[in-house]
Amino acid sequence: MDERLQQAIAAIKAHDNTKAQQLLAQFLKSNPNHPQGWFLLSQVVADRKQQVAFLNKTLAIDPENRQARQKLIQMGESLPEPAAAP
Repeated sequence: MDERLQQAIAAIKAHDNTKAQQLLAQFLKSNPNHPQGWFLLSQVVADRKQQVAFLNKTLAIDPENRQARQKLIQMGESLPEPAAAP
């Protein structure tokens, strides 16, 4: 596992959301298609619109991501439509 991702998880466990956001932003710059990174970022931002956007990004990368789907449902948000198969 990437060291920045590990450090971000440790920051989340320590309730240091600011540090976690910084580490996740750095991680996602070099790993933009990493669903766990986007999901974790959705958990440490305070802004609801950002949370929803990051959860939707998670599902765009991994449509079956249970954590992201459950969180959107808990927030009362509709789930994105699955992409049509070509």
